[in-house]
Amino acid sequence: MFHSYYLFDISRNKPEMAELVPWGINPQLMNLMIGLGAGVITGVIIGLLALAGAKLLKKEAGSKSEATL
Repeated sequence: MFHSYYLFDISRNKPEMAELVPWGINPQLMNLMIGLGAGVITGVIIGLLALAGAKLLKKEAGSKSEATL
């Protein structure tokens, strides 16, 4: 949502900046592709960190329960 606002603001104030999108792609489409790509990459990184943290906590919980026996 913020990307769309800034793209609109840039195109209104400096139209030559909005025309600098490579390969003649519509600026809104380029904005959508970049936003989706960034979201997917960020999601994968956060998911991998959560998975590593879960495995670490599971390993620590297992060693503590064995120590109390």
